[in-house]
Amino acid sequence: EHPHPDTVQIAPQAHTPSPNPRLCSPRTPIPTPPHHTIMSNNKISATSSSSAAPQLTPITGEEGTAAVPHMHGLEGLEELGITPEEARKIQAHMATGGQKAQEAKFVVRKTDEEVCFPEDSIKRKATLYFKACSGCKYTVESEVTKIMIEGCTDCTFTINGRVMTQMVEMWNCEGSSVVMDTPIQTFQLDLTDNVRLEYVRPEVFGQLVWAGVYNLDLVVGSGPCM
Repeated sequence: EHPHPDTVQIAPQAHTPSPNPRLCSPRTPIPTPPHHTIMSNNKISATSSSSAAPQLTPITGEEGTAAVPHMHGLEGLEELGITPEEARKIQAHMATGGQKAQEAKFVVRKTDEEVCFPEDSIKRKATLYFKACSGCKYTVESEVTKIMIEGCTDCTFTINGRVMTQMVEMWNCEGSSVVMDTPIQTFQLDLTDNVRLEYVRPEVFGQLVWAGVYNLDLVVGSGPCM
């Protein structure tokens, strides 16, 4: 039984490798083959990307409408204003290739709100997924499995609660910042502009992996890192 109406199940999907688009570091393009730029312990290097984009089975219902509910474990997304096409993309991002469905709490298309998620307000096995928010401020004190931030503009995310996988993903965002005072082993940042990442203490910084990023402001501890 879910205490939050916007906590839904994301069914697993199999992963099939596919080519990535051309990627680049914050200001300098990196030639093909595709690369991600990785920063760890104040060292920067480019490595070949091994991430695989899953191939989703087309989901079609009457008159070509995607029949997502009850077929792929995405019950509840339509009620949040997420279109079938967006639901398929969310499923692709959250797919792990495992056999168990994933739980997720969604914050979708919010504007100019300031919200704190206190301790135990989100199921610890759930992924916290922010999508298409604008001008918002969020503070996460609750323990979650993972945090994903997609398509947000002029938002501030403060992460204090434990992230079980120690992983945050952020993509297609602009003018936003993430402040972290909890260990984050991997922060993956893609296709963003004018983003600020702040690790409050050096010991909570693991590594930053980015591609297609411009105007990145990275602060670790007391000062800028790049």
